[in-house]
Amino acid sequence: MSAIIIIKNFEIFIKGFKDLQSTYNCPNLDLVIRAVLGCTYTVKKLDTSGVKLERGVKSCLIRLLNSSPVDVDKLDYITRDTFMSGYENVVLDNDRLLGGLNFIVENEVYYPAFDKSALSIIDNVISAKNAQSKWIGEHPIVKYESYLLRKAIGISFKSVFDQFFKGKNIFGCNTLDELLSKVFSSESLSKDLNLVGGLLPFSLLSDIDMLFYMKNNIHHEDVAEFFKRNERKKPIWKSLEEYEFYLPKNEDAEKVSDFLALFNHITGIEDLSHPKRINDALYDEQKANTSNPDYNELMYNLDVLKKFCADNALPFDFVILFAGNSLHGKIKGGQPFIKFKQDGYKSYKDIKNESSQNKGYMYFYVYSKAKIDAKKFLEHILNNVPSVTSSK
Repeated sequence: MSAIIIIKNFEIFIKGFKDLQSTYNCPNLDLVIRAVLGCTYTVKKLDTSGVKLERGVKSCLIRLLNSSPVDVDKLDYITRDTFMSGYENVVLDNDRLLGGLNFIVENEVYYPAFDKSALSIIDNVISAKNAQSKWIGEHPIVKYESYLLRKAIGISFKSVFDQFFKGKNIFGCNTLDELLSKVFSSESLSKDLNLVGGLLPFSLLSDIDMLFYMKNNIHHEDVAEFFKRNERKKPIWKSLEEYEFYLPKNEDAEKVSDFLALFNHITGIEDLSHPKRINDALYDEQKANTSNPDYNELMYNLDVLKKFCADNALPFDFVILFAGNSLHGKIKGGQPFIKFKQDGYKSYKDIKNESSQNKGYMYFYVYSKAKIDAKKFLEHILNNVPSVTSSK
């Protein structure tokens, strides 16, 4: 979308260079778009040395702006997101890092390179990115907020679609997906008025527009939950380390993850307007859907969750979200202890060394309004599903 907007407004942008009578060349549109997309130039053997040099330097600039693991984009958003979220992350010495900027040529391909004095800063950039991903982007509260926002928008526009467009044969808005594609478009982001389906006006699309439609559907339970923070579901465990701590054995993690992964196979769960809640309504919906190839396994797993709720006098109402399985380097020496409960703890060294290996299983957060004992919940799954299906 950024590339589309740049293309549409590029003439206005370069006019600023001309008006200032700049001695610099006007930016090249092709290079700007490639930098946004991270799309480097191809160099062929038959190209002249001049073409190879020009494309090589341009590709080097693109890699500096948009590549992995260290680029200007990451330096920007790590610093900015850390500041805006209030998260105490690693301080990055960008001046020292970029002060040692250079390049290398390998097989006629140009790559950004940094002076050896910047090695510690590069370590910090990678550590900061990992920490931000795990403790901000993959934080269970952030994951649930994102889930609620997506569902609230989907449910709200489903209501709009049913009221104004369904069965009306309005060109380009005959399905909810078509309506959403018209709303979330470059036309809606522009200053010019975009009259979606001849009915819905959008200009300079922003959070305000989404909140307007969400508030008009606040009577819906799943939309209302977005605005009522004190009534939101809470995660049964809050980190990968806590999840592993409550498992009887480390190898049980894959069994539980396979059990939870099957809920991603629920028909219609990918629908933006589907609440995605594991409750009685979904149970009845799936029970009637015998055509689902995962029907028997899914119903069995739903029954396991229902039994846990019945045995513990809890409401049958869960949300299950996939989370990234962040990896970490091994920790050597020192062993501060991490306390998970009154008499349960592990050394920080052991936790990080265990987490440093890719164990090959998917990791999930399970949310509930009722307070649930994580150990009891996980033991129930393992006891009732001794041979868990391997549907991923």
